[in-house]
Amino acid sequence: IYFHRWVPWIGRQLSGHAEAYRWLPQSVDQFPPAETIARQIESAGFDGVVVHRLGFGTIAVHVACRK
Repeated sequence: IYFHRWVPWIGRQLSGHAEAYRWLPQSVDQFPPAETIARQIESAGFDGVVVHRLGFGTIAVHVACRK
């Protein structure tokens, strides 16, 4: 609800560009889950993958070290 309702509303209020914030949740919904990305990072040769979730879970920052 936060990302699909509140973020577009807040973005529209602050920027005045409703369309710019309407596509954002839709585009993010098409991203693979954070856990899938973490596995892809590991399979690409990185170690110690850690996922930090921000923005009420709408953002995932991946941190890893190269082998």
